[in-house]
Amino acid sequence: MTTRAQFRDMVRTELGDTGTSPVWSDGLLNGFINEALGELSLDWPITGLHSIAAVVGQQDYVIVWPTGGLPGPQGIYRVEYPAGIVVGPGDTSQQFENGLNTGQPFEQCREVLVEAFDSWRLRFRYPLAESGFINLQYHKLYTLPGSDSTGLEVSGLAEVALKWNSCYRAYSWLDGQRGKRSGEGIAGNQGSSGYYRQKYLAIIAARKRAAGVGISNLKSKI
Repeated sequence: MTTRAQFRDMVRTELGDTGTSPVWSDGLLNGFINEALGELSLDWPITGLHSIAAVVGQQDYVIVWPTGGLPGPQGIYRVEYPAGIVVGPGDTSQQFENGLNTGQPFEQCREVLVEAFDSWRLRFRYPLAESGFINLQYHKLYTLPGSDSTGLEVSGLAEVALKWNSCYRAYSWLDGQRGKRSGEGIAGNQGSSGYYRQKYLAIIAARKRAAGVGISNLKSKI
């Protein structure tokens, strides 16, 4: 696993900033890496697992989001109940006039309901028929590294995307500093910053086309 120090060196090498008087301090690059990790959390989310005890006859379950989880309907990627059986999203009303029924003519489904004070409830169309566990696979934020020795939760193309985004943010900062000194505005997404921004977006677009895991609209809906 690549540590923050190793990754920062990769970014600095890409920026050509390896001299004795660097343009960007370690602190600045650490901040750009954190910002890029935050955006990557929405564009290329990782998932975690969370289990809720199932109760026979119960239809609603309060969700206590794990630390780092993205709350809300778009934060849940997959729900299984019982284990191995996927319960898809849908309208959980029982589809009967006046809400009264004795049978289950429609497939089981689930939805996430928002309540007061940012609390969330997982509701099934029908009360659960057996005990065990409801397994939730949820989207979560990348953990921000706390020190140079902390490993980043990225690898492969995700690591490459993070590098391009970090470089984009470094050059955007530099353009901003030049603009402040000259008194002239710097057009966004041009020059070196635009080059790296386009490289980042190209990887994300390719990822979404290839993965087909339902994340293409995640960023716009959270």
